[in-house]
Amino acid sequence: YVILIVLQIILPVVERSMTIAGISTRKLVSKDFVTEPSEEKLRKAGHLMAQKLAGSLALVTCKEPLRSNLATHIRNFLADIGFSEVRIDK
Repeated sequence: YVILIVLQIILPVVERSMTIAGISTRKLVSKDFVTEPSEEKLRKAGHLMAQKLAGSLALVTCKEPLRSNLATHIRNFLADIGFSEVRIDK
């Protein structure tokens, strides 16, 4: 059940992050490697940049929604099994 909650949040975030990273990478690599004669270096730099950008953006974007969604589900679960009040101190 928890896996489904996580997937509902992470999959759209990862897709969006990949799209943004792909567009950004294309622009950055074409600008930064305009004089690079080696296509292999250009391709490798693009792959690495896209991976890092997408990963970092996905991490930053999904952290808060994932935390709040999990907290809500835990609160609901505890209420269902008889806990009437749950206090989470930050």
